[in-house]
Amino acid sequence: MAGLPRPSINQFTMFGKLLVAFGLVAVTAAAAGKCRPGAFECDLRCIPQRWVCDGIDDCWDNPIDEQNCDTCAEGYFHCQNNRCIVGHLVCNGHDDCEGGEDELNCPVDPPPCPEGSFQCPNGGPCIHNQFVCDGRKDCYGVEDEVGCTTCNGGFHCDDDTCVFEVYMCDEREDCPNGEDEAAPDCECGETDMVCSNGHCIPECLVCDGRAHCHDGEEERGCYGEKQTRGQNSLLHKLSKIPKN
Repeated sequence: MAGLPRPSINQFTMFGKLLVAFGLVAVTAAAAGKCRPGAFECDLRCIPQRWVCDGIDDCWDNPIDEQNCDTCAEGYFHCQNNRCIVGHLVCNGHDDCEGGEDELNCPVDPPPCPEGSFQCPNGGPCIHNQFVCDGRKDCYGVEDEVGCTTCNGGFHCDDDTCVFEVYMCDEREDCPNGEDEAAPDCECGETDMVCSNGHCIPECLVCDGRAHCHDGEEERGCYGEKQTRGQNSLLHKLSKIPKN
């Protein structure tokens, strides 16, 4: 439109730096020194211990979760390239090891599941008991994660499902009713808003246009405040970036 000044290249560059900085703040929120007990600490994130030496690079920038896997824990299969895969991926018709050794000498008629394992129905794989009710779906029909009265290293939701402990108190409700964000060890800050189910959210997330409480109660009655709050949220996070 005539009369409106065009933003300069420097302004675009500065805006780009702000977006990068904002992204770094979001990613590093769960970084070094802040992982929950039982989790594995990557350079920029926390991952469930089960994801370590499972053949998948879950640490984004530095795959330290897949290094030094000379031996594998019980329930895992050791690949020749010193990577581990969960045991029920062996003889599943897919090369999960780089060299395909997990698909060699597979029996035509698989034997019954050994003691200490869970048989997935309809000819599904045998799941080691440690992977039952641990927050990850291993049976094709999710039978290993249904009706969990207790959890293997995870958080127990009210609907008898489990979520990984690293997802607790992360400002995202993974249980259907959000109880993973209202657990006793989810500490509230002095300025946090407390949702009706006990979930705490930082003040900067209130009226930001997204529902963080289970029923979105923090977004009611905001009207024109959403845009202002959203801008304040960005400035609030940028202010926490260490300055050289």
